[in-house]
Amino acid sequence: MAIPKTVQSGNQEGELFRLGQLRYSLFVVILTGLSAPLLYFFLEFPWATNRTGAVLSLFVLFCYIIFARYAVKGRWVRAVVVADHFVTVACVASLAYFTGGALSPFNFFLIIPIAFGSFLAGRKFGIAMMGISLGVLASFLFLPGTAGAEFSIRLAFVLSYGVLILYLSYVLLFLREMLVRLDRARKIAQERVSYLEHVTARLKELDEVKSEFITRTSHQLLSPLNRISWVLGSVLEGQFGQAQIEQKARVEVAQKSAKDLIKLATDLLDLGKIEEGVRGAKRERVVLADVVSRALKDQEEAIRAKRLEVSVKDGKQTAVVSDVSLLSSAIGHVIDNAVRYNKKGGKVAVDILEKEEMAVMKVSDTGIGISEQDMPNVFKRFYRGENASRFVADGTGLGLSFAKAVIEKEGGSIALQSTENEGTVVTITLPIQPNP
Repeated sequence: MAIPKTVQSGNQEGELFRLGQLRYSLFVVILTGLSAPLLYFFLEFPWATNRTGAVLSLFVLFCYIIFARYAVKGRWVRAVVVADHFVTVACVASLAYFTGGALSPFNFFLIIPIAFGSFLAGRKFGIAMMGISLGVLASFLFLPGTAGAEFSIRLAFVLSYGVLILYLSYVLLFLREMLVRLDRARKIAQERVSYLEHVTARLKELDEVKSEFITRTSHQLLSPLNRISWVLGSVLEGQFGQAQIEQKARVEVAQKSAKDLIKLATDLLDLGKIEEGVRGAKRERVVLADVVSRALKDQEEAIRAKRLEVSVKDGKQTAVVSDVSLLSSAIGHVIDNAVRYNKKGGKVAVDILEKEEMAVMKVSDTGIGISEQDMPNVFKRFYRGENASRFVADGTGLGLSFAKAVIEKEGGSIALQSTENEGTVVTITLPIQPNP
């Protein structure tokens, strides 16, 4: 069962204070453990001191820290962490008083509760500790110190320690503020990353569902479409009686539409297999010029209707190893676009060459081109540019996405350059020796 956020937050806060108390306790225990023998046996001051009182102050602090560390647990941890700092200030003030008051070098220890307090209990608590520490320093100006120094000397020492404590406190509080901001930014970044991962996973799931739906639908459509095409072909062949000229023309249009749908369904199935990582099994040596010739032959009627000037250049009979069916379909889509969206009397040029063990094929046309706003989307599935939809009503927007999937699966690349109303150049690059 999931733990409520409030409970989790409380537990985390408790763990934070327990960890802070441990570190604070270790620091103070080590400090007092080293300072007590050093103070009692080795340190000599040029003024009168009360060594017993000083060591007793350290001993009280040492015992309190040990007690607080091991005896207090649970919900009292926060209160003990706060109390630790007040006890530390009191014991350090007593230590400084017995070792010279305003002149005592142990006044510097007053920075300890400020440093730990600001990080463990917050900025306001750190400022409160700083105010109390400065108040302790100021009191040494008026309390009868064991050093017996003049007021001016005590004032100079108090000001020196006060400025030093103020400066270090400012640095520590600034550092704490930066750490808090960094931690807040880190949490926000983690939340956004988590959200983006969730969205990405959801989009991936939806994309898989969409792909599965398209694949299944295409597969289910192929059988009835093939039967429809077969029946229409039988009608054209006169197997059901001689059709009149007008009837025959309409049946031919219907058969062409059926064949277009069959090709679309086949392309969708092939595209789904490619996206699933299934590579073409019938891989063999393919001469690119032959593939182009077959694609142009399929477009003979449209080429004649538009009176297009077509040229194919391939001086070396460049060949690659690929699945003939998939590669022919991919290049066929590119040739189909060059013809379909060309202007009457325009040109289609296919240049094939070899460059650094790569076969490079450029298909250029003088058609309607592609607008700048449509260029980022030309390889998206089912996308058609606005000018393309106006120029040719029918079309699936699947050709370039299919060609990109096939060519990239073969270890190649496809790029497109276009200027609206001037033409398009599609560059296909394929390895002559494909990766196994």
